[in-house]
Formats: sequence, structure tokens, C-alpha cells
Amino acid sequence: MQDDCDLATALNVFWRCEPGWDLMLLARGERAHERDEASIVKYIADRINAGGYTKRTIAFDAEPGMKGDYEEMEGYCAQIAEPPFTMHPDMIRTVRGREVTNDDAFYEDSPEAFQGSVRVDLPEWDGVTPNMAVAAKELRSILYNLAVIGMAAGLVTIIPWRGTWFLMFGAVMLAGALALNLRQVGSSAATVRSLMRENGTVPSRVGEVAIGVAAVAVGAVVLRLAFKGYRPALEFSGLGDLSGYGKSVAAIVAGGIVWGIAWAASRYLTRKVLFR
Repeated sequence: MQDDCDLATALNVFWRCEPGWDLMLLARGERAHERDEASIVKYIADRINAGGYTKRTIAFDAEPGMKGDYEEMEGYCAQIAEPPFTMHPDMIRTVRGREVTNDDAFYEDSPEAFQGSVRVDLPEWDGVTPNMAVAAKELRSILYNLAVIGMAAGLVTIIPWRGTWFLMFGAVMLAGALALNLRQVGSSAATVRSLMRENGTVPSRVGEVAIGVAAVAVGAVVLRLAFKGYRPALEFSGLGDLSGYGKSVAAIVAGGIVWGIAWAASRYLTRKVLFR
């Protein structure tokens, strides 16, 4: 309720109060139980809808289940004549800012009353945790989609564009594909950052950019090498390009190689870098 309350702080409280519980009961026509959390959820939701949380300096990424819960809650609200609160996109919006972790400095900088509480002991890494498995899957999606963008960029420089209409059609197709890829990358990146925070690891913007640039570069290089090597490979095999679609096959092979690299890199980065 403080004027300078950060949006990330409010969102963490909002989601940990299980905001969908009362909506689910009301949508079923049942009576919602009286609980203290209900008034907290309503206050935060109303303030978000009013644009009341203007301070946004702390990083926040929706956890894996929050986006699904958000869509489910929207459905509940549509079934209720007068829902207790209204949903808003800011409830799952990614906020880039400073990282907050439960370390000694965090507790020492907190009020004295809070310092007397029980400190959160994060589990030590003992192999592949559930969070690591989910993070590896999402990271693989990020690396592969960024590599595909690199392949698309490399394709633009390789394809002999002829004719204005063909150029426009190709540009529209590439733009659409890239937009979908970037959207998936953004969603997966938010999930990985959220999982890292749960495990006490602080996400690095520099690291994100470095990994992203490397993935795009790998995609472009693999495609170019595939195009350069497809003719020698055909000549070595003695088959020749009978169908005339040798470059298409080369692109498909490049896509498979890129997926394999993304799979291996995601496992390594998750274990050795993101959750060390």
C-alpha cells in the first residue's frame, strides 16, 4: 500500500496469495471462503488496473505456471457477473531491473524485525533438479530459435533474389517467421530468468546478450557451411543434384545440425553456467 511500492514486490505478493482460488469458486457458482488474502489480491489488482504502481526498478519475470493461471483467471472472470477484480497484462509482464536474492546482504539491509525471521536456505545443487530440466528445455528453444534467425539472415545473403514481387514475398515470409521466433524467445527467456532466481542465481544481461549473439552467429555459419558443402558432398557420393533441390536439402540438414547444437549447448549452459 506504500506509494513507492515496486511493481515486482506487489506482483510477488499477488501471485503468492493464490488469486485464482476465489475466482474458481465464484465461476463454479460456489461461495468464496473468507480469507485475508482475498482483500490483498483485490487491492493489488485494483491498483495495477489504475496504474498505481509506477515504480518499476526490481526485475520480475512470470514463473512457468503464472501465464497459464492468468489465462485461466481471465476465463473465470468472464463467467462471473461481477468479478471481485479485473485482470491486467501487467500481472505477467516482464520487468527488467535490479536483481534481489536472499543472501546475507539482503537480510542485513532489511528492517530489524525482518532480520529476526527464519532465513531461507536454498537447496544445494545435487544433479539435475526439476527447475534445471525445465530451464534446459526453455533454453534449447531460445538457442534454436535464435539460430534459425541467424540462418534466415544468412539465407538473405545467399538466395539470388530476382523480381520485385519475389523479393517482397520472401521479405514478408521472413519477417513473419522472425516475429514468431522472437516472441517465443522472449517467453522462454522470462521463464529461464524466473527459474534461475528460484535457485538463487542472478540472471546476467551481459550473459544473455552474449549467448544470444553466439546462437545467431552459429545459425548463420552452419547454414553457409551447409550450402558450401552440399555440392562437394553430392559429387563425392556420385549421385548429383537430380531433383535440383540440393540447396533445400542442405538447409534442412543445417536445421538439424543447429537443433543438435542447441540441445547440447542448453544442457551444458544449464548445468555449468546458469545453475552453478
